[in-house]
Amino acid sequence: SSGINAEYGGIQKEGAKGLFKGIGKGITGVAAKPTAGALDLLSKTSEGIRNSAKPNSIPERKRMPRYFPPDGTLSTYSPSKSYGQYLLFTSTDLEDKKGEEKKVCGQTEEYYHSHVIYDNHTTLMFTNRRILCFGDTRGIVKKWEVCYQNISKVLEIEGGVRILLKSPI
Repeated sequence: SSGINAEYGGIQKEGAKGLFKGIGKGITGVAAKPTAGALDLLSKTSEGIRNSAKPNSIPERKRMPRYFPPDGTLSTYSPSKSYGQYLLFTSTDLEDKKGEEKKVCGQTEEYYHSHVIYDNHTTLMFTNRRILCFGDTRGIVKKWEVCYQNISKVLEIEGGVRILLKSPI
């Protein structure tokens, strides 16, 4: 349409001479605009590559990765469940030295279920296989863990619970 506008504008201003000037401008525009677009594409692509190669170009995470339950369904984002799953995956070695999935309490699959933070520094986590206790809320120090199959009884006592373990055979 710019070629037609150039011709029409040329006719109005200068008559036949303007018509030929307008045709020249229109032909030039037909060739120049796609070329300019292709050069712009190359320029923006190289700019994107250059920006992605910068060392601090990785955006900082704003929140923990989303929690996915064992059935893989997508649910509303939960900061608490996301923290618990993050804690489980960053605090345990889920692969053995051969790169194979490590067995936890005799099984290979382990899923986060829930956790409780108490005394502002201790986290008690429940998975489908075991209970884990961490020494601070960042999960840096694992104090202890116990598989459900090794629990004999759980008693409610004043100020908490007591977990009784099965006697070793």
